[in-house]
Amino acid sequence: MCNGGEVSDGTTCWSMRLMWRAGGNGEAYAYLPVAENNQMCGSKNIICSSIYGSSINRGAFQFTTGKWISLSIFVQLNTPGLSDGSIVVYTDKGQNRAISRGNVVYRAKSTTDKSLLIQSIMFSTFYGGHTGDWAAPISMANDRIANRASGLFSTMSLWIVSVASLISLVIALW
Repeated sequence: MCNGGEVSDGTTCWSMRLMWRAGGNGEAYAYLPVAENNQMCGSKNIICSSIYGSSINRGAFQFTTGKWISLSIFVQLNTPGLSDGSIVVYTDKGQNRAISRGNVVYRAKSTTDKSLLIQSIMFSTFYGGHTGDWAAPISMANDRIANRASGLFSTMSLWIVSVASLISLVIALW
């Protein structure tokens, strides 16, 4: 799993996650091989980075304080060397397709490494970034304050669509 500034070249790692930005703007955030995704990286609403992750459709959905949101993410890995992967994000218990991107390359042509198949999922929420200005605006040490600044999570479901190859994954949160 690529993260924290680990460069994805399509042979060692990749990752896809949902993220929120200032104002509650939601997006898909991916560590993908940028050179292999030049078609997608040249598209509107895509901000690609070969050092840090790439922002896919920033603001496509909203996180609103005090309001529940349901999210489903579908990841279809590409055939190594082909741009036939995809990422689809649904909101409102699958009623609204917020993000739909095809032609995604997760794995490069030269890889046959089974570690690049979907092997696990990780669920976390945190203040992220690589410099101090990304840190929480207040100390999270005081439980009363931390509780006020925390998120609540409910049902989480996982479906493996293709058991034989483990190349498709759907996660739903609501």
